[in-house]
Amino acid sequence: MEKAVLVLNGKAGNSFGKRNAYQMISKLYEQGIECLVIPVGSGEKTDLGEMLERYRDMFQLVICAGGDGTLHHTVNAMLKGKHDAPIFYYPCGTTNDFAKSLGLEPNLNRKEKLIGDTLMPVDAGLFNKEYFTYVAAFGALTEVSYSTDQDVKNVLGYTAYALNSLHLLPGGLSTRIKVTVESDEYTGTDEYMYGSVSNCYSVAGIRSPLLADVSLEDGYFETALIRSPNSVEDLFEIITELTDEHADITNSRHIRLFRTRKVRFTFEEKVSWTLDGEFGGEMNKALIQVRKHAFTIRK
Repeated sequence: MEKAVLVLNGKAGNSFGKRNAYQMISKLYEQGIECLVIPVGSGEKTDLGEMLERYRDMFQLVICAGGDGTLHHTVNAMLKGKHDAPIFYYPCGTTNDFAKSLGLEPNLNRKEKLIGDTLMPVDAGLFNKEYFTYVAAFGALTEVSYSTDQDVKNVLGYTAYALNSLHLLPGGLSTRIKVTVESDEYTGTDEYMYGSVSNCYSVAGIRSPLLADVSLEDGYFETALIRSPNSVEDLFEIITELTDEHADITNSRHIRLFRTRKVRFTFEEKVSWTLDGEFGGEMNKALIQVRKHAFTIRK
């Protein structure tokens, strides 16, 4: 039997993990995979890093069943603990942005094996000392992902994000964050309403032309900076450029987009960040670096 650790978030995605744990474990066992289950998520006090270290010599695979936040914590525990076992990600969160980028659509009811044998190297970002898998962002509306209550997300799904966004929208559109950006590709100071460094095709369930040509294993992340609008006309231009697949972003006066391996942000005041939909802290400085082929996805 192949030995695996199953990191199970029981509350993610309308408690999918809790409702389907037995079926998942049974299907894995039928495939020849024996699981040690580690419960994580809201209310759990499990130190995942400590648990992985305790059973380091007892598993060849890590199975992550939860949302992108669960994967975020799993990847951090593995990279900080220097574990090199492949990860099988069973996405059962609210938006599953990174799972969509990976092309993952697991189905417990299908007859074939739950886990295939394809191994895919994937890049990770290092935000100061914390890893992230697909996005680090600041500015307008970024707090929606971590400020929306998990129980509300479980009931309303993606609609919860939309409702919370409407609540925060007036203040978000007036956001003006002065930041100095330093990288090999661009250096400058300006006022932005939003900024992100990402490695995915969609953020908060929304696809954009900004993320159309992403590679998950090229050693580069995409940096997007959106200047604060000075008028209603500016705002409508920004919305059009973010949603129109035919918009010419390269000549935009509102949006700066570049691919980078390393970028530094310096703010006049502390700014809140979100990492993979989780609260990433408040800080004046942030150094983001790309770790090429940092972990392996099995699918």
